[in-house]
Amino acid sequence: MDISIKKAYIKYIALLSIVLIVVGLIIQFKVIDRVMIKSMLKSYKQQLCTVSVDSESYAIADFEDQIVYMDTYKNFFTEESFMEFYGNRIGSLYVDFVKANPKISLQFKEIKFDKFVYDSEKDRFIINYTLQIQASDGKVYTESNQSIIIKENGQRKIDHEKIFNYGSMFNN
Repeated sequence: MDISIKKAYIKYIALLSIVLIVVGLIIQFKVIDRVMIKSMLKSYKQQLCTVSVDSESYAIADFEDQIVYMDTYKNFFTEESFMEFYGNRIGSLYVDFVKANPKISLQFKEIKFDKFVYDSEKDRFIINYTLQIQASDGKVYTESNQSIIIKENGQRKIDHEKIFNYGSMFNN
């Protein structure tokens, strides 16, 4: 083998190694993003869907208490999406249910991720998932959701949330 072929071969191997390392890092970051997003959604839904007469969320007595309670969710959302969450009263759905049924408490039971897609053009994740919420009367309510997660100020946050059915608890 002459020297020019050896040099070309070494350059080829070096370039291939660099490409594989870059691809590996990109895949690793997306895996890390997925794990962090799943954890964030689970924490958010656990906090939101666990309500009893004795809980802090139930004790919202006036407008100022409601603002303080809703602010605990701010870190999960983009600024615009938080305004929708707050304005559309999504944050108080479960509290309202327990207030209407004070003998029943709600407990987050499970989250199952059905679809988890990365949209590289918009650098966002589209996630479909199902929640199960256990009521103290033995009923289990199932809720289907979709969240779109984007990066805002270096953090993954909920940019849009759609609840396809607010569980059968609101259909009674």
